[in-house]
Amino acid sequence: MSPRESGVKISDLAVGLQKKVNKGRNEAWTHKM
Repeated sequence: MSPRESGVKISDLAVGLQKKVNKGRNEAWTHKM
């Protein structure tokens, strides 16, 4: 696997993680309201 490919894979994981975090925050915020 080339460094560029692994970099893309890592950024994909980071984006997925960010989406999960945002979703969790949104749900927590909704429950507070």
